[in-house]
This record gives sequence, C-alpha cells and structure tokens, in this order.
Amino acid sequence: MVKEQRIIPLEKKHIEQLSIWHYAEWTNIYPDYKIENFKKELSNHLTGNEKIPCTWVLVTGSELIGSVSLLEDDLENNVDLNPWLGNLYVKKKYRNQGIGEMLLKFATAKAINWDVSNLFLYTLNDTEFYKKRGWNLHKECKVNEQSIKIMKYEISAKYHCTQNNHQ
Repeated sequence: MVKEQRIIPLEKKHIEQLSIWHYAEWTNIYPDYKIENFKKELSNHLTGNEKIPCTWVLVTGSELIGSVSLLEDDLENNVDLNPWLGNLYVKKKYRNQGIGEMLLKFATAKAINWDVSNLFLYTLNDTEFYKKRGWNLHKECKVNEQSIKIMKYEISAKYHCTQNNHQ
C-alpha cells in the first residue's frame, strides 16, 4: 500500500530532525551556526502558517520527507529583498522524484494567496532547477566565502498575466 504524501504546517515534533538536516545541508554557508540555531529559527515558525515566517513539511504516514519555508529575511546584507523562499529540503532517498518541485509550488501558491509580488531564494548550485520552474538569476554574491546565486520569482507578472488571460 502506498502511503499518502501530505504537506502540513510544521509541528514541534519535526523540529529536531529538520534541524539536523538543515545543519548538515547548509553549515558550509553558516559556519558559526550550530544545530541549536536551526532549532530556534524553526521554533519561530510555529505560527499557524498563515503569516511569514512559516514552514511546511511533507510527510508520508508519519515519516518526514522534506520542508519548505517562507521567510521575511534570509540573507544578511540583502534586507531590501523579501520575502524569501528557504529551507527547501528533501530527504536524500526521496530526491529526484518531484518532491522538491511539489514543495516549491506549494510555497509559491501560498505566496500568491498572500499577495506577495516577488519571492527570492539563494542557492549554491541549483540554478538550473529553479530556472526550469520560472525563477531568474537576480544577482551573484559571496556569503562566508561561498559563491551563491540569488534567484527571483516575479509572482505579480506571472499571476496577473494569467489572470488577465482568463477574463
């Protein structure tokens, strides 16, 4: 029997595992961060998920598979860019099965519902993944000696064009 995959708001019981995953995935960008920093950040997302910051998780049965967040600020020295899509993470054995795209679409749909005009994210090396899904390179910069790419998703242009075409 195939278990149903569901995207649900972050719950306290998910924070420990997500913190471990996020720490392992992004410690090279945040070398001064400890697992406790990731736990604290995620704990601030237990808001009912109807406002930013918020995190959702994908579960199959009781197994945690991945996460995605909408954040007000996600990158120092870029406070003029907001909000951000972040914490897009899929457990290694479930990668390349469309789950990242599912989480990305879910968070983007939430942003549209909340009248967000643009979303930003940063990535070390997944620019092609995002470009194929409508994101554009906004700029390149360095964070803690790591070269990163800031991507931008223009919701207002895509959403309003779609809306106007249906009228």
